[in-house]
Amino acid sequence: IIITMSESKRQRGDSGPLMPDVTCVRAVAEAASADALILVTPTPTQPPQWLDEGLKRAVGEAASADAAFGQGATLLVNGAAPGSRLIVAATGPLHRDYDDVRRYADAATAAMTRARSAGARNIVLAAAPPTAGPLLSQYSQYLEVAALAALAVAYNPLENREHAAKSGKPTLFIDRFAILAPKETHPDGAAVVQRVLCTEEARVVCRDIGGADPERMSAIPIVEYISSLFRETSAVKVHVEADPDRIQEKYPLLAAVARSSLHVPRHAPRVVTLDYSGEGEIKRTLFFIGKGITYDTGGADIKYGGNMAGMHRDKVGAAVVVGLFRYLSRTLPKNVR
Repeated sequence: IIITMSESKRQRGDSGPLMPDVTCVRAVAEAASADALILVTPTPTQPPQWLDEGLKRAVGEAASADAAFGQGATLLVNGAAPGSRLIVAATGPLHRDYDDVRRYADAATAAMTRARSAGARNIVLAAAPPTAGPLLSQYSQYLEVAALAALAVAYNPLENREHAAKSGKPTLFIDRFAILAPKETHPDGAAVVQRVLCTEEARVVCRDIGGADPERMSAIPIVEYISSLFRETSAVKVHVEADPDRIQEKYPLLAAVARSSLHVPRHAPRVVTLDYSGEGEIKRTLFFIGKGITYDTGGADIKYGGNMAGMHRDKVGAAVVVGLFRYLSRTLPKNVR
């Protein structure tokens, strides 16, 4: 991971946890402390069988009274729902040749946004499968996709979390997030939720590095973040090259790009090597290289007219590689280096 300028409290004590607690429940009643239930469904007027009878009636009454029910995310106030909040979001059609599982992502995004604006902090997500049998294979990961989309809405940027921690305020928008995985549709529900958790942790790491401003995530703070991220695991080895002479010798093109930043010590470049070796005989060895330009000014051809505003995101290549290694450290795949 080449970085240059031109999780939890265990990872960084002053930013709080990386993400909400994520759990698997088999029934809404298992999430006793929840204050909202999100239902993502392709058929909002026909709620799934596993939904509480009182909530089924509420959905039916809303559909009868509101011709626009199912368009966007709708909040129903009903005492049978956790926190008296039921948020229904329809996926829209799933059968057309240009429809895909992003229909679930869009609906979950709208529902989670509505739940946040309603003040919910302990949310249960339920997603109903497609009703047409042939679509089940095409949409086999609808629950994971919906959950990841909802968790993306729950993300609070790194600088916000650090500021909130200093102010003694909550560092996350959502405290707990339960994924409803009924045994009828997801007998492997715990494994599904574990995949979601590991994937979202990796995405949070990527967002933290890639989205943070060029001072908070210049090369040296990025190295500190990476080191703290893998400090408590032996699965990923971290090596940092910081010596400018060795960088000049081993990475002359990087040194050429970074030469103007050498005059500002806090902007000095770094090269980070991450190494994961899975258990068992190594059968595949893969290499990933992530470029991290923490602020791409354009060099001699400097950018102007507002075009520099998003250039701190030129480090997302490096951020993606770090996120991948976070995923590896959590899932521990075998026979691969």
